[in-house]
Amino acid sequence: MQMQSQTSQNTEIVTKREISTRIFLNMYGLLTFIGWMLSIFTIPVSVNEHMEFFYNKELILKTNEIKEFLVFLFCSALIYFSVVNVYFKRKK
Repeated sequence: MQMQSQTSQNTEIVTKREISTRIFLNMYGLLTFIGWMLSIFTIPVSVNEHMEFFYNKELILKTNEIKEFLVFLFCSALIYFSVVNVYFKRKK
């Protein structure tokens, strides 16, 4: 019976990167504002009593309404991302 010796090997343990609260809130904000922008195109899509989709042309936003909504959306996004990032920069 012979004994075989092995040399120790260096092993590197790789852990999964945890998502910080700052990253989570930024991703949440990004998805929320993209969803709100897409709502411009999905508002006229409705469902009738037979559960069928149809395009209601009466609900289509006018150009002026779209501009106002986008201005509101970009201002809201600017405020949201500023507050989130300033809060976490001060926290460090």
